[in-house]
Amino acid sequence: MSGKLATECTPEKAKQTIPGGGLRAELPSSDSNYNNWMRPIQQRYGGSAGGFIPTEKDDVHTCDPAEKPKVTLSNPTKLPNGDYSIEATFSMGKYPLTNLTFSEDGVALAGASYDISSNGSISYVYKPSGTGTKTITAQVNDSVMYDASDTRTITVSTNTSSSNSSSTPATVPPVED
Repeated sequence: MSGKLATECTPEKAKQTIPGGGLRAELPSSDSNYNNWMRPIQQRYGGSAGGFIPTEKDDVHTCDPAEKPKVTLSNPTKLPNGDYSIEATFSMGKYPLTNLTFSEDGVALAGASYDISSNGSISYVYKPSGTGTKTITAQVNDSVMYDASDTRTITVSTNTSSSNSSSTPATVPPVED
C-alpha cells in the first residue's frame, strides 16, 4: 500500500512479503565489465533480482482508531415470510470507504456486497441457508485496507426461507458491546 516497511499498525491485508537479498556483482559498479555482467542477470531476474527491502516505515497507517472505519449491525428483524431484515450503519475514518459485505458464518452472501464511498446505511434481507445458529457479519473496507466488522447471531429452528407465513421460532441474543 505505502510501499514502505510495515509496522504494528499496518493492517494484515495491506502487508506484502518481499523476498530480500538478490544477486550482487563481485565487480565494483565502476568496472567496465559491470554492465556486461549485470545486464543478463537483470533481464532474467528483473531489477535487483530479489526485491528492494524498504527501510522507511509505513506512514499511511497509524494505530489511531479514529482513522479506521466503523460499522454497526442492527438486530435482525424477522419478516412474515421467515426471512430477516438487517441493517448495517457505517462511517468512514480518515479514508474513503470502498465496500460493505454481508456474510453468513464467514461466507459472503450472494448479492450482499455493495460499493460505498462515504457514511450511510444499507438494509439487507437475509434468507437463512438452513437451520441452527447463524452468524451474520457486516464488514466495511476503506481505500487503505483498514476494515471493521460487526456480527449478530440468530438461531433458526426450521428452514425459514419459504414463502408461507407460518410462525417459526428464532432467537436473537442481546447485543454485546
